[in-house]
Amino acid sequence: MRLNDDVVRGFELGRVYKSRQPYNSAAFHRVYDLLVAATDDDELHLFDLREGKPHRPPLPCRKYGAAAVAWTHSHTDVLHASTKGNSHAVRYLSVESNQYHQYFEGHQARVTCVDMSPKNDTFLSAGQDRTVRLWDLRTPICQAVLSAPAQPVAAFDQQGLVFAVGADSGVVRLYDARGYTKGPFETFVVPELVNTPTPFRQLLFSNDGNTLVAVAGRTAYVLDAFAGALKHAVRLGGPETAAPSQVSLSFDGAYLISGCDATGAVGVWSAATGSRVAEWRAAAADAPPRVAAWAPRRLMAVSGSMALAFWIPGPAALERAAAAAAVQQQQQQQHGAPK
Repeated sequence: MRLNDDVVRGFELGRVYKSRQPYNSAAFHRVYDLLVAATDDDELHLFDLREGKPHRPPLPCRKYGAAAVAWTHSHTDVLHASTKGNSHAVRYLSVESNQYHQYFEGHQARVTCVDMSPKNDTFLSAGQDRTVRLWDLRTPICQAVLSAPAQPVAAFDQQGLVFAVGADSGVVRLYDARGYTKGPFETFVVPELVNTPTPFRQLLFSNDGNTLVAVAGRTAYVLDAFAGALKHAVRLGGPETAAPSQVSLSFDGAYLISGCDATGAVGVWSAATGSRVAEWRAAAADAPPRVAAWAPRRLMAVSGSMALAFWIPGPAALERAAAAAAVQQQQQQQHGAPK
């Protein structure tokens, strides 16, 4: 089934999992039906999407804390940033044994962004020390360091061939993942942010590589990933006093989700038009969502702060979509029938 406005408007609340402290990040695995989420009480929570329940008991990360969690290619290993102590290392953890494979040390301040290459064993980290670092899972030695004028963010495209780095003044730089030492091969500027101190807080590419979303403050700038042209500026909303929500693109690149107000509502916007097409509300929500993520292979999304909510299409939306698909198939058969 494909996503469309009607299906998106028909999403309903599935299961809800509460935590003692807020969820601060969440990531779906690219291949396996698994979700990992980190909480401010130093735990990692794993969920089985097929069963719709926790995959195992929470994993304690009491010594180092956990944030900016990301899957590796394995379904048994994750990366996460540290929130305690002075090492500011990115940590490579087995979720089966709860033992660390490796520490990646080098950042001089807290790491706020971790992104795994979809192609190989390299990953990016970005931190409050105004650097972006490139790593390889097979060695603790940093492969490259890129300095930025402000706290940066970084992300790979979905083919793992390019990565983007953004900091302040609305400048986004694109690097060849195989030739980053040559410097950026392309530089984009978001006009609205030129000569402003507003830093980017998130970058993300669509699966087809055609769209780059740069998030600064409470606005998501939808850009053409090749030309850098601004398509839309999506105003996400939300209270200024709350921590901004994650932004996520649906698997087809058609929709953005993010927390949108103080009541815990999740907004859904069309990436093609920039207009809001739906608003999901959870009865159990009591705070602006910090986490928002689309599943890469399922009609599912999650959002949350103190509680992690799973969103899926309701029965009525599924019935309408199935009926529409049947009509379309019948029309195609009639059109292709011999006369």
